[in-house]
Amino acid sequence: MRTTAVLFLLVLAAVAVPRPTGSSASNSLVFTHATVIDVRTGHIFRDQTIVVAGDRITALSPRAEIPATAEVVNATGKFIIPGLWDMHAHALWSTDQVQRMFDMFLANGVTSIRDMGSPLPVSETLGWRAKVANGSVLGPRIFAAGKLVDGLKPVWPDSVAVGSEEQAREAVDMLHKDGVDFIKVYSRLPRVAYFAVAAAAKKDGLSFVGHVPIYVSASEAAIAGQRSIEHLSEILFACSHDESDLRKQLVATAIGAERDRVRKEQLKVVVSTFSEHKAMELSRLFAKNNTWQVPTLLVQYTYAFVNPYELHDSPGIRYVPASTVNGWVDRLSSFRKIRDEKDMEAQKRSYQLEIQLVQMMRRSGARFMIGTDGETFYPAGFGLHTELGLFVSAGFSSLEALQTATINPSVYFGKPTDFGTVEVGKVADLVILEANPLDDIRNTERIAGVVTAGRYLDRQELDRLLSEAAGLASNGK
Repeated sequence: MRTTAVLFLLVLAAVAVPRPTGSSASNSLVFTHATVIDVRTGHIFRDQTIVVAGDRITALSPRAEIPATAEVVNATGKFIIPGLWDMHAHALWSTDQVQRMFDMFLANGVTSIRDMGSPLPVSETLGWRAKVANGSVLGPRIFAAGKLVDGLKPVWPDSVAVGSEEQAREAVDMLHKDGVDFIKVYSRLPRVAYFAVAAAAKKDGLSFVGHVPIYVSASEAAIAGQRSIEHLSEILFACSHDESDLRKQLVATAIGAERDRVRKEQLKVVVSTFSEHKAMELSRLFAKNNTWQVPTLLVQYTYAFVNPYELHDSPGIRYVPASTVNGWVDRLSSFRKIRDEKDMEAQKRSYQLEIQLVQMMRRSGARFMIGTDGETFYPAGFGLHTELGLFVSAGFSSLEALQTATINPSVYFGKPTDFGTVEVGKVADLVILEANPLDDIRNTERIAGVVTAGRYLDRQELDRLLSEAAGLASNGK
């Protein structure tokens, strides 16, 4: 774990207005003498000319013709990869944080995000999606859940609270009518409502993703068609020899302090009753049923190993309001305060077992995507690079880690003809790097420029975005 710890230590207005930045997507943009990385295979293609017209790559070869009016960028010595995705973000949680997080994502090469739920009105969250899509706001491309779907006493206020099959169907139909990209289920959703959500989502042609509620097993979630599981939720629990008895005990407790206490005590049992056989069976089921995993290792590791006050030293922390950082510290401190030495030993062991689970799922063919739960504990965009490092520490090659943030999301969304690789015909979402990330995954941090939907943001423009983010942070936004 020493290597992982080192990674952690190293590593205007509330409503945005249009900003003329970088190249217009309507002009031709050309990169010459570029080294292009094929993230499917890891092959390197040197001395390439990349021609972008509008928001698409129109030519890619050593001898591509350069339009006379094109903006030409000499990319000698630079490595070009597809734009990065954060597949578990909460950029739209409150209006006052949106532009700051957009700036931080783009400055870190994150050109697309899956926004995993917001308390804001759905029309407002989808309004941000539309503004980015039509170019009136500069930010990452957004795929959005809108509201969380949870039980009658939801974890987060302003979730869609449901307790019956009928309410579940109505919730899914309402969100579908609103225009969300998928449904996100949460931890307190009752069993009967969960399966009703699954059926209604299938009827409406939507995927459903999120936490595995405590009333449902991880294997049942995979069989029901849950498209992705976030944070490895309930998976370690499902690998216990005592899963059935533990679940009955947990379900029988009252929501709140009592359930939190029981969960804390149960973790010690879970880690001592871990079954490799159950873990392998579950891993194979995820692979068979195409149940994607977004483990957010960054968050899991933090709960187990990070001193709360180390959060003040995180990369990019100056771009986050002090009140937000203090909130992270308080949250982690409160978590630690009610846990003694044996509790924390169980917490650390749980992380180690989760890494073992990730390795087993990977070997079984289950598929992964990167997500940070941003912003939870780490600054938007910056945390994604740390997460990539954690994937490598968990046994992924640098190429496999890079795939979780590029080609895998494009396959997940059924859009491999538009995103995920640097090829002719693809949307021009690109990251220009100073060094090869296949040699060292930390090289994804060495960003010389970003292209988002054909608009070029050079290093000076990226620094301007960060300067704007710092200003918004100082104003508490």
